[in-house]
Amino acid sequence: MPDIQLTLVLLATYWAGTNVIFAGIKLVNEVRDKILSGQIPDRKLTEPERRQFLRFDWLPAIGSLSTISLLLGLILLFMPELVANKDGSYMFEYICRIASVIPFCGFLFFIIRGISEYHLLRRAIKGDLT
Repeated sequence: MPDIQLTLVLLATYWAGTNVIFAGIKLVNEVRDKILSGQIPDRKLTEPERRQFLRFDWLPAIGSLSTISLLLGLILLFMPELVANKDGSYMFEYICRIASVIPFCGFLFFIIRGISEYHLLRRAIKGDLT
């Protein structure tokens, strides 16, 4: 595969992954706000409905964001293995390795955020926020 095609594959992978992650962040924040406020546009949510939002909307979304970040990092990390390095240039490998750091940091961020927000949201549902 020519170098320009590899560069385009790298950019497309990175672009698609970051778009998915940013859309997911928006969704997670919207669901979190519904759980915290206990309201949706047309009515107030009951405690069981808030727990259901937490278990079936928020948790899968934050778990998916963590997984997508991890997978994007792994794709970038192993992409140089798919390339036959004929000319001895390691620039593509270095770029991929450096670019993979960002999704791996995102993975850790989403794990830490998920744990801390989960406890916050459980307290909010119970009414323990003071």
